[in-house]
Parts: sequence; structure tokens; C-alpha cells
Amino acid sequence: TEIYTLSLHDALPILDGLAGPLSANTGSGSLTAHGMTAATATVITNGGDAWLAFAAVPDTVTVSTDGGDAQLTVPGGPYAVTADSGGGPQPSVGIPADPQARRSITVISGGGSLWIGPAT
Repeated sequence: TEIYTLSLHDALPILDGLAGPLSANTGSGSLTAHGMTAATATVITNGGDAWLAFAAVPDTVTVSTDGGDAQLTVPGGPYAVTADSGGGPQPSVGIPADPQARRSITVISGGGSLWIGPAT
């Protein structure tokens, strides 16, 4: 499986149907990804927003926006969920969560809004 690594500065990438593992650092730009089937994803935006929509159940997702908004949709569950808005609005988690689940989602928004919901 090919690993996708993005290192961008102030860009606004849009990814569609990404299948391989993702590691992305946008500098301070936002990242949008639709229809992802990657088993693992790590996204750091340093102030930009992150909008990730998974079409298949991921094993591990880590998102850090450092003040940007974070929105994540995932199918299935349960997931071991860590959602920390860092003093921002109360995180909204609308997926099955279980601290003992083998799949994990960690989202830290550092003051931005944080929403995790089911894929439709």
C-alpha cells in the first residue's frame, strides 16, 4: 500500500477517495478529504481547519488543528475517542465510543470547534 505524505504551507488541498495511509501537515492551511478508505490518517493543520470524511472504517485517526475547526465523519464503530477542544466550544461526539475499542480517534482542536459524527 502506498503511503501518502503531504507537507504544505498555507495551501487548501482537497483529497477525494484517498485509499492509502495519510500523513499531512498543511502548515497553516486547511485540509478537506472526502470518501477516504485509508486505515490510518494523521493530519496537522497548525491553525487551519480539517474536514475528513471516511467511507470505510479507519483503524487510527489523529487530527490536531491548533485553533482551527475539526470535523470528522466515520462509519461503524465503536472507537476509542479522545476529543479535546482546548477551551473552545464543547466537543460534539455522535459516534459509538468505547475506551476499550481497538480502533481509535484522537482529535485536538486547540480552541476550534470539534465535531465527530457518523458517515451517512
